[in-house]
Amino acid sequence: IKPYNETDLIDFLMIYSVKNDCFGFFIFQKKLLLEKHVFSSKKNRGKQSLRVYLPWDKPTSKQAIRTQMWKSDYFVKFDNRCFVQGMVPAGCVITPLVTQF
Repeated sequence: IKPYNETDLIDFLMIYSVKNDCFGFFIFQKKLLLEKHVFSSKKNRGKQSLRVYLPWDKPTSKQAIRTQMWKSDYFVKFDNRCFVQGMVPAGCVITPLVTQF
């Protein structure tokens, strides 16, 4: 396993998450993931994994709470009554990662 790199042809990273009857997705721009050192670049190694906490999760450690806070801005709650259109500009590439809790 190796981190995505700044040269990879990815514009967004989308993580779809399901827990019981609650589901939604995180969508992160490449630029943000480079700033947060998730993607590798000439300046940093990147990360081999990305931890996410769903809005309805209750993490207890300070690090987990901080992680949940910054990533919550990039979460979209999704259910069978809504359909999100126009979130990703035309021509952009999304790489989906599916997680099941």
